[in-house]
Amino acid sequence: MRRIFISLIVAVVLVGVAPYAQGASRLALIVGNSDYQYVSKLENTLNDAKEVSSQLRKLGFQVVEAINFNAAQLRKAVDHFSDRLRPGDIALFYYAGHGVAINGVNFVVPVDTQLVDQSSIDKYLYPIIEIIDVLSDDQKHQALVFLDAPG
Repeated sequence: MRRIFISLIVAVVLVGVAPYAQGASRLALIVGNSDYQYVSKLENTLNDAKEVSSQLRKLGFQVVEAINFNAAQLRKAVDHFSDRLRPGDIALFYYAGHGVAINGVNFVVPVDTQLVDQSSIDKYLYPIIEIIDVLSDDQKHQALVFLDAPG
């Protein structure tokens, strides 16, 4: 099943980036979280992230890997990645790790997340919509976002 998902990502990327291919930089931020401190660890996320990274490199992407990042590291990685984007670039974000929905808002879960009250939600969780907003800020490049979050 994992192979099918990764193959699907590669197919979508191939179809999605074709119109932008000439002269565009291809940049990917690959996040793989498995070594959680306060919730169950995930077995396959790192392998999935590494496989996606490998396939994207074969397609000419410059890949940045963020493995087992805490909340501060993840926000910094997304911000740094978005700062590298230029008009016409192709930006791809792939996340493998825990995800959660709270009050209709979807979040990615950094490895140091410890949810005890509302303030911990704000401190640790990263709303997916914020990631999308950061990556599509100037709307002059194509942004692809893939989430592989079992819960």
